[in-house]
Amino acid sequence: MNLEIISQIIICVFAPIAIWLISRLEEWKKWGFLIGFIIQPFWFYSFYVNKQWGMFFVTFFYTYSWLQGINNYILKNRYSFLFKNKK
Repeated sequence: MNLEIISQIIICVFAPIAIWLISRLEEWKKWGFLIGFIIQPFWFYSFYVNKQWGMFFVTFFYTYSWLQGINNYILKNRYSFLFKNKK
């Protein structure tokens, strides 16, 4: 099995899971952003080897969006005590 097939399998399994998780109202939403971010290298690889340059560059925006979700739903919640106003 070559790396392109492995990338496609990982994308097909984990991308829908990431989207499903971020659509949830429960606490699991944050895991969708993390999974989405973790599989981004497979998207980059797949678009690069298939010379799909438009989608390759769009993937940078998706990566930024996943990072924004991680920041908003994981990091800010975990370190919220740093951001609270002290009166």
